[in-house]
Amino acid sequence: MSTEHSTLSVVTDFYNCMLIYCLIQREQMFNGHNRWQSYGKIPYATERTEWHRFLDNLSWLCDSHRGGDTVSSIGVSQEPNIHTFWLAMNRPRLASEAHLVDLLAMLRKCAGTDVKQSEIEEAMFAKCVGFSSQRIYNYRRILVDLVKGANRQLSNEGSARQSFEQHWPLTHIDDSLRNTLTLLVQRSSEHPLLCSLAHDFRNTVADQILQQKVSQCSAEIWPRLRHYIGRLGSWRRAVRFLVSRAPRFMVRLDKHRVFAVPPPMSDGPPSIALHDDLCELVERSSRTIAKLQYLPH
Repeated sequence: MSTEHSTLSVVTDFYNCMLIYCLIQREQMFNGHNRWQSYGKIPYATERTEWHRFLDNLSWLCDSHRGGDTVSSIGVSQEPNIHTFWLAMNRPRLASEAHLVDLLAMLRKCAGTDVKQSEIEEAMFAKCVGFSSQRIYNYRRILVDLVKGANRQLSNEGSARQSFEQHWPLTHIDDSLRNTLTLLVQRSSEHPLLCSLAHDFRNTVADQILQQKVSQCSAEIWPRLRHYIGRLGSWRRAVRFLVSRAPRFMVRLDKHRVFAVPPPMSDGPPSIALHDDLCELVERSSRTIAKLQYLPH
């Protein structure tokens, strides 16, 4: 191993240790006084409240690319006379920040009496579906392939499960699920309608049949199919949840501001040269790590 490679390895380990120490020190500052109150539970775990669900749904609607490429989470910190919404992004994309600003402005209207919540929901739903068109297109493409495979699977099944036969004739079972899936594919190019149909799929006869197939059949296609129908229905569900809960959190929505947290560093530790001494390295690393104190808890 060369001297330069050895030095880089040592510096990388040192840098990572500083990051870990900084995060632990910061966590202890917020939670150290009561970290052992919940004996037997995960340290620092908090109960998931409706406010947490509110922020999770906001985060979902601000993530326009698949796999969380654009947004990872949203946090809120309280300051005198104002609440700050921190948008943690995995890519430096200003559109997500502007989108969150617009959503919060729309949710503030839920406190008024001159606008119906149903009108706010529809406007917000249309905006969010348009903002996430790339993500919905990806889910739509997967769903179409899954429906084709499901229809082939239904055609190849020779008999119904015993639990089905007690309630519906075999032809009704197959036709109910097949017709519903076919309708989703036929309307797949219309993203708002597709997402609404996917949301309304829940608790239908077709959904009950699909749940039975997930639990009783070993074919992988059934759980995947239900998963992506649920994903496509999440836009309507998230918007409806936010609009219905917004009046409860109007104090936090009334006076607020939005800040985007830059994506995490991807280049590793600061670049080094063999002639650098430890003091220079610590100084550069400290300046980088000091940014952590500005992240919301």
